[in-house]
Amino acid sequence: SPAEGERAGVRGQPGVAQASAPASPGGVPPPGSSRDGTSRELAAGTAVLQIAEQSTPGEKSGVTLLLGVSSPCTVLALSPDGTFTVTGHSDGTVAVFDTRSGHLLQVEKQAFQFNNAPVAVNALAFSLDGRTVAATSFDRTSLKTWTLPGLRQLGSHWFGYKFELPMAVSPDGQQVAFGGTALGMSITLGDATLRGLGTQLHGHQDILHAVAYSPDGRTLASGGRDGLLKLWHLPTQRQVGTALVLPEKTKFAQITFSPNGTWLGVSDTRGNLHLLHAPALAETDARP
Repeated sequence: SPAEGERAGVRGQPGVAQASAPASPGGVPPPGSSRDGTSRELAAGTAVLQIAEQSTPGEKSGVTLLLGVSSPCTVLALSPDGTFTVTGHSDGTVAVFDTRSGHLLQVEKQAFQFNNAPVAVNALAFSLDGRTVAATSFDRTSLKTWTLPGLRQLGSHWFGYKFELPMAVSPDGQQVAFGGTALGMSITLGDATLRGLGTQLHGHQDILHAVAYSPDGRTLASGGRDGLLKLWHLPTQRQVGTALVLPEKTKFAQITFSPNGTWLGVSDTRGNLHLLHAPALAETDARP
């Protein structure tokens, strides 16, 4: 373990990764922020993670160190209410911390392996209720889900191919949406237990790059390598339409809904942020 106070950037790079400014009221929460709009500085390295809450004017910022995992941190996620921080590590370990106290609550060592060798965790996603978390490794891609705070495994699926797996967890934690190279141009809606690949949504002309659920769980937004942002009405598994078309050679980076579901934020690989009005549920249900 490094000495206390030593810092490393996300994915082992030197320095501190700045999360960003607080979200505007009703706006899209920035990466690294909880849905209460609290801004945090994030840093990850060998057994060290720093979370500094933004203080009010004249108030000293508090800093919590999350210690207890010896492997370098490769990815992290805050629960929507900021209660838990889940970290993924280069040796496949997944850990759950109490964000405010820094106490290590649960850890599953080397949860991701291939041929009995550990592989890194590459992505994490929370359900809106904060009770379910999903994690993926892109090395001989696999997907796992757990309930929190106990880190009890719900399901596991090994795909057998090496590819990036964009995924999102439904607000109630009962479903996972995912896609990628080995799954063709479709989006898969699987039960959180991952016992089967479940229903597939067809409409993109290339593989999935990003996906997000609306807060009410009735709408899915998906961005493909075809540059199309599509909206799906999940109760009927029907495509609502194409909300955005990216310029050629531009890819989707992230998609997220605002907490009240009225706005949809999309970032692309050219550094642009697109803010779109998300159709109201009544509008979506009324369409034939």
